[in-house]
Amino acid sequence: MKQNLMTATPDPPVAAAPVAAAPGEQLSMWARRERRLSNILFWVVLAAGVALRIFFAFSVGHLEDSDHAVVYLISKHVSEGQIDWFFWGQPYGGTLLEILAGGAMVVFGPSLAVLTIVEIAVITVAAVLLRAIATHALGRTAGNVAAMLFVFPGFVILRQSTTDGGFYNTSLCLGLLVIFLALRAPVRKSYLLWAAIGFASGLALWQSPMGAAFAAPAFVIAAVRHRSWRHILVGVLAAIVGALPWLSEAVGGTAFARQGAAPGGFHFSSVISFFTTLIPALVPVYDKPERFIVTALALAALALLVVLTIVRRSLWIGALTVGTFLCMAVIIVAANDVLTAATVRYAIYLSPAFAVALAWLFTRIRFVGLFAALLAAGLTFSQTLSYSNNLQLGTDAEFGAGYQQLESLLESHGVEAAYGEYWLAYRLTAVSNEDVNIASLNAHPYEPYDDEAAAQRRTAIVVFTGDAADTFLSSTAGLPTSTRIEDGDYTIYLFDSVVDPHSLVGAPY
Repeated sequence: MKQNLMTATPDPPVAAAPVAAAPGEQLSMWARRERRLSNILFWVVLAAGVALRIFFAFSVGHLEDSDHAVVYLISKHVSEGQIDWFFWGQPYGGTLLEILAGGAMVVFGPSLAVLTIVEIAVITVAAVLLRAIATHALGRTAGNVAAMLFVFPGFVILRQSTTDGGFYNTSLCLGLLVIFLALRAPVRKSYLLWAAIGFASGLALWQSPMGAAFAAPAFVIAAVRHRSWRHILVGVLAAIVGALPWLSEAVGGTAFARQGAAPGGFHFSSVISFFTTLIPALVPVYDKPERFIVTALALAALALLVVLTIVRRSLWIGALTVGTFLCMAVIIVAANDVLTAATVRYAIYLSPAFAVALAWLFTRIRFVGLFAALLAAGLTFSQTLSYSNNLQLGTDAEFGAGYQQLESLLESHGVEAAYGEYWLAYRLTAVSNEDVNIASLNAHPYEPYDDEAAAQRRTAIVVFTGDAADTFLSSTAGLPTSTRIEDGDYTIYLFDSVVDPHSLVGAPY
């Protein structure tokens, strides 16, 4: 009689697979050698992946944007005893990463290097979890290959893993943790294990909707298989505890109210651009005809996972696949518009699924999977060299050129706080280590910086030279009197009095 997917014993091995053996069945000599070699290679490749990320983080190619500057500033505040539960100005984007980094900064001092090391540690844990998940689903060799492909996914995702926007690595890691805890034996789990599953699920919800989507299928599968309301209740209560910051914001937070006013919903253009622009940006060929080849390969990989789930009756692959599809749905719906190459950071949520699909495919032939993993490592290393001037060390301009000089210029005019466009505001604040605080004019506001800027005797506004804000402030008649000070790519407007920049009619920010 055909077994139900939700109650079947997970992952009975397929006899034709060269990487696994049924209970009691002996692996062939070459299969044993491949498995032993894959075990050794995994740890070597994992160490190499960590080393490459560290070297890249201290190279001239490791450039930070304002999003990562916010992550650093939140971490610094945590080290000083002040906790922000969300990325500034958002009702999502939990700050578990920043809390971990802030705790490390208490010991080692505030430093962007400390934050980056914590980011690398989180993605390394995710790789180990993916290895365990893929091993349960496909066997040890395929599990090792999947993890190695995840560690060396190409330069775009490697860079993303070291310049996390605050919640991407942690969302992914927590989602994988829930899958591992929820599906590992035994089916009837202890109260303690259910508490761990629930707490990790709650933390995933706090981090982001993508984290919750990734974790939800495994939680549901574990609940259906166990069928003990007392154990499930423990899991639910633990999830509530883990998600308390998110629940508190949902009930009474202002960020949710602001988000609720924004348009949202499903648009077919978001689906098309997800596969024809966002995913091809990983290569990147998002603006070339070859992008449709990448699109076809991505769709084939996802289809393969669906087939493997059904054919192997694998709850492990099923949970990973459904979680990936739910993540995609969240991203597409939340986008509410055409997804561009600039949103390629969201592709990190698909990297475990792609790694598992490729690992299964490559391990159909003995030793090909190991060769493919080494090839991926070599290609990623080569790409990283080309984007970092051969890993030339140097962090003087990690937030961009000219910010240290701009800080000195502001200080020479007695400016301790000012307003600025988002993509320079928090970079400049981070470079100065909050000696000069710049309030963001147009995104992710942080109220203490706003208050400091408003309290200055003379208002200062910093913009990019030649952009719309610069043109508006320099050419619009009737604005309060100011002195324009150009400093390369940046321009300072120093007003003679206190000015509310948001009161200036027609301002493009």
